[in-house]
Amino acid sequence: AFSTGIEAVIRQTLEAGDTRVVMLVGHSSYSAEDVVNLVGDVYRKDPAVAPREPSVSGNMYSGSNMQRLYEVNMRYGVAAEELKLRKAKLRDFSPFDEAELESLDDAERALLAYEYICANTVLDASNLRNTIYDALIGGNAGSEGIAHAYVELCRQLDVECMVVYGQHDWQSHCWNIINADGVYYHVDAGMDEARRDFRGFMKTDEDFWATYRWDMSSYPACMPLPENSEEFTDVQEEIYAPEDDENIAGKTVEDENDNSPGEKDMLPESGPDIEQKAVQPSRERHYHP
Repeated sequence: AFSTGIEAVIRQTLEAGDTRVVMLVGHSSYSAEDVVNLVGDVYRKDPAVAPREPSVSGNMYSGSNMQRLYEVNMRYGVAAEELKLRKAKLRDFSPFDEAELESLDDAERALLAYEYICANTVLDASNLRNTIYDALIGGNAGSEGIAHAYVELCRQLDVECMVVYGQHDWQSHCWNIINADGVYYHVDAGMDEARRDFRGFMKTDEDFWATYRWDMSSYPACMPLPENSEEFTDVQEEIYAPEDDENIAGKTVEDENDNSPGEKDMLPESGPDIEQKAVQPSRERHYHP
């Protein structure tokens, strides 16, 4: 590929399910490691581009001046036909086709995605199942897979969303940050306790400081709204005053040790699809230690 748009070429490679791409770039300061890391960045912006984040290796060859030749190799951990099947299932996954979205603001749309994850994805504490495919199609995933799934649901609902890589109680953990009408909030659908009563939905940095750790310089600040603002009142009413307490959806893992998978890629070649439900919301920069 002859292109200065390295990200565009990487995305095309992921979409096609190709395992190798060679790029000749006329002027680039990227190292081989930079390009390898860029694959992860491209994937995490749109996790539905592939059923799982590939393992990546790369080489760089220098030409005249700043000319660079990059060779990037990707491994998806599944056979080509299975990869194609999973990509098709993710492409067809659209649980909100019949939802009435026109009157919903960003917070309500984000809540719609959060409720869907809590109702349809069981947490896998072992993290053996931890991809977007595991979460959305298999219905069982660890925090990273759930965070990737939430990004995709927010994309379908036109809500800006990103994955946060950090720690919870000193253990590796992933969650999300959303942009709701110009204000950033944390959202964690990957912890049982965070799912209860929406405790992990639309939280500020201050809310998370006690038990979460993340590189604050790499993510937008999630600052609280003034408590006397109209927006603050609306958000509180939406999250903490649901019309029907019984409508709060969530699942927990009864026993982490039950039916524990024993292989790295544990999904069946073509596991059953979970039912896609059209639902409406129930209305209800330093490294931080």
